[in-house]
Amino acid sequence: MSSSQVFLILLLAFIIGLISSLSLSPLWLVPGFFIIAALAVYKREVVWIFAFVALALGFLRGYSVVLSIKSSPLLQLNDLPQKVTLTGTIVKEPERKENYQRFVFQPQNITGKILVYTRNDLQFLKSQQVEIKGQLKTPPRFEEFDWQAYLAKKGILSVMYYPEISVKKEASFFWRTIFRIKNKAREAAVKYLPKPESYLFRAIILGDKKELPDNLKESLNKAGIRHITAISGMHIMILMNILMSFFLSIGLWRKQASLATILFILFYLFFVGFQPSIVRASIMGCGIILAQMLGRIPDSIRFLLFAASLMLCINPLVFYDVGFQLSFLAALGINYLAPFFYKKLQFLPKSLSIRSIFSFSLSVQVFTLPLLLFYFSYFPFISIFANLLILPILPFILGLGFLATLLSLFLPFLSLPIFFPLSLLLAYILLVANIFAKASFLGINFQLPLWVLILYYSLLTLLVRKVLQKERYWFLEY
Repeated sequence: MSSSQVFLILLLAFIIGLISSLSLSPLWLVPGFFIIAALAVYKREVVWIFAFVALALGFLRGYSVVLSIKSSPLLQLNDLPQKVTLTGTIVKEPERKENYQRFVFQPQNITGKILVYTRNDLQFLKSQQVEIKGQLKTPPRFEEFDWQAYLAKKGILSVMYYPEISVKKEASFFWRTIFRIKNKAREAAVKYLPKPESYLFRAIILGDKKELPDNLKESLNKAGIRHITAISGMHIMILMNILMSFFLSIGLWRKQASLATILFILFYLFFVGFQPSIVRASIMGCGIILAQMLGRIPDSIRFLLFAASLMLCINPLVFYDVGFQLSFLAALGINYLAPFFYKKLQFLPKSLSIRSIFSFSLSVQVFTLPLLLFYFSYFPFISIFANLLILPILPFILGLGFLATLLSLFLPFLSLPIFFPLSLLLAYILLVANIFAKASFLGINFQLPLWVLILYYSLLTLLVRKVLQKERYWFLEY
């Protein structure tokens, strides 16, 4: 067994153990041990013993987080009549709405986070240390939505409405700089782009998804193209190509250009926020560049599993994030099925990347459709055609968008000629969204049971294995 196969077995064992810990008891390790021990004897390879160690480490990492949340002091402080005073740190960039803002607050030396609602006219930044005084509330459960369970999966156990807040320590210089740069880019978008194009631009380029108006979200959802507002692997790969071309054009050697590109990608990760799809894409993108620098052939599945292991190890609760799950399933679909569909769709033209777009769309939907039905009970079949119309121009929007953002920071007067064609392309996407949203009745509404979801992905695994016609450990060769 090669070192690559061993590495992937250990990564898979760690991921399985950690995910299992979120819903199973430690007794699950007992049958897991006997299964892996049997494999070790049957295969006569010591790697399976190390696989059990990785499985146990993953389980213990996740289970420790589950236990710490269940025993959090916040649960005892919720719904008390008296006010409590807590000191801690703002751990996410505040979200501003029309009449209020909210931020996630991490108390010192206490497991669990608090979602704080406060006035919109106050200014708070990520990494600020603040003191809050108010009543802690248990997040409510609504008739059609269990908000309490939703927040708990993010580690948020309490809500506090309009507390007294005093700043104890200002945000670090790094985060203040990030905020100033991002705010300047937002101001340029608002100044040079009309609404709702500016909202769409800020979501696609700056990661401001939560500021999209509800009517725009609905149109994008019904048309099945909401995914373009989530910064993903496509965004990162296009940005990497732009940066590499730029650094090489100004005379840097390839290794220097690669290192500079990695640094910019990492800065962009901090700039737009640590959303799961962005973190995954950044880890994979930087890993591919490093592999090329070292003269190694990039292994996309290896990087994908490494990204998943790293993210889950840092924060096991990220597994509950639907974006995290969809992002990795989409990447798996593209890796395993896109080449297959590309060969089968030879009747489609290569021009304008039509065949590639169809191949990517079909492979992503095969892997993500059941999960979408499980969570949202709706899927618009027309999204295949909507994506066919918008995906060919998305690289131009991203390229122009990144360029316009950079120019707005350093040479604002030069960004206006870039924003003009950008506004036309964004208006085109909005037009497509509105047209296809009206045909949303062509979608399906169906709540997929959990057992069907498990059965589907089990059969899909067998089908993909047969399609690829690989050996027993076929998935280790990618």
